[in-house]
Amino acid sequence: MTQLQQVLIDRYGKEGAVSKQDSMTLLSVGMGAKEFGFEREILDYLEQHPSATLKELDAFAAPFFPEIVEED
Repeated sequence: MTQLQQVLIDRYGKEGAVSKQDSMTLLSVGMGAKEFGFEREILDYLEQHPSATLKELDAFAAPFFPEIVEED
C-alpha cells in the first residue's frame, strides 16, 4: 500500500461504509495516481486542503488522468 492509498483510507474510509461511487473514486485516485505518476500532487493537495470532500478531490485529480481515445 502506498502512502497516498493509506492517507485516502484514513481520511475517507474510516467513517464507515462508503457508497459505490465513493469506492470507485477512492480506487481510481489511489491507483491512478501511482500508475500515472501524480501521487505527490494529490498528497500536497490533501495536505493543503484538509477538509476537502471526496468529490473535490476527484475534481482536482481529473486533469491528471490521460485522455481516453477510442480508435475505430
